[in-house]
Amino acid sequence: MWAVVVDASHDGVTEPPELGDYAQGQAHALMVQALESAAEEGVTYSGDPVLNPEVISLAPEENPTTADIEDCADGSAWIPAENRTDSQIKPRRIEATASYDGLVWRVSEMRIWEPGSCD
Repeated sequence: MWAVVVDASHDGVTEPPELGDYAQGQAHALMVQALESAAEEGVTYSGDPVLNPEVISLAPEENPTTADIEDCADGSAWIPAENRTDSQIKPRRIEATASYDGLVWRVSEMRIWEPGSCD
């Protein structure tokens, strides 16, 4: 999911068709909203965030259909192309839930906390 969003942010794309392969529901809407906001402001991004997601729980235990995921995303190298000198960006806590529909896993819910929330 993040690779699709990052690529879209580089090109100013607001709703990449591939996003639906990896995200649904609230998480999909959140990513589209973020891309639309950047496009409305005329901002494109360069670089890539550093991500290290970790599955913290699966449910039910046997044949899981949901996974809770946490990450501490470092976006300091993924910033507006017009402002490559911004060094004030701090890692953000990300909490997500992925759902399995019997064929594929997709991120269905996500919360991105404020900068510095990993401290």
